[in-house]
Amino acid sequence: MTTSSEATSLAGLDAAAARDAFELVWEASAPLPPRPAVFVPAGQLLPAEWVPLLSHATLNPAQAEVVPHLLKHDRHVLAVAPTGAGKTTIGMVAALQTVRGQRRKAAWLVPQRSLTDELDAELQRWREAGLRKLIRPATPTSRRPSWAA
Repeated sequence: MTTSSEATSLAGLDAAAARDAFELVWEASAPLPPRPAVFVPAGQLLPAEWVPLLSHATLNPAQAEVVPHLLKHDRHVLAVAPTGAGKTTIGMVAALQTVRGQRRKAAWLVPQRSLTDELDAELQRWREAGLRKLIRPATPTSRRPSWAA
């Protein structure tokens, strides 16, 4: 049985998490200052053998900023960005870091069935490269998760 003070601290943690999540979404929605987009060759930031597994051989500015953080941390990733910002590539890099870099399994959840089909087509290169245990991306209501090993 939890005490009144324990219940209060849990509510406080939940409230803080909700506030932080809202702040991330709010900041991700803010307009960016105008500046020319500088695309970075993916091979400058990633192992060369990973580049053919990506959709594009270059990373956009947002991806180039995030990728170094993905490669140096062993954490879960939640990508929040507008449509077309490059979240799929960020997810691919995170999964590759887990599967190829750390030799662990990775699960990839997407929020909609239409995105599942799109991502499955993108990951065909992975299956062709021998990542055969990657079955398919999963939505939160799917029956089977996507595992890569």
